[in-house]
Amino acid sequence: MESVVFPSSSIVPEYRAYVVTTRDGRVNTGTIIRETADAISLRTAQLAELRIARRDVEGMTPSPTSIMPEGLEKVLTRQELSDLLEFLAKQK
Repeated sequence: MESVVFPSSSIVPEYRAYVVTTRDGRVNTGTIIRETADAISLRTAQLAELRIARRDVEGMTPSPTSIMPEGLEKVLTRQELSDLLEFLAKQK
């Protein structure tokens, strides 16, 4: 429940988003899905996969914000929220 209501208070490492800045000034945010010596692959919030060559990376920092949207509990009905929590509890 805490992760749904306060998604950025505690972020599981494999779901941590990173902000990657490239030498040409672009800023990309996503979860790291693959890393090689040559490139970093991110999955963006739009579920696109973005490959960034390591030579183009200027900086990479963990995002303090969760990829789970804020306010989810405000847009779901009580039943939808209950169903979500039940589903998440079964995933453990």
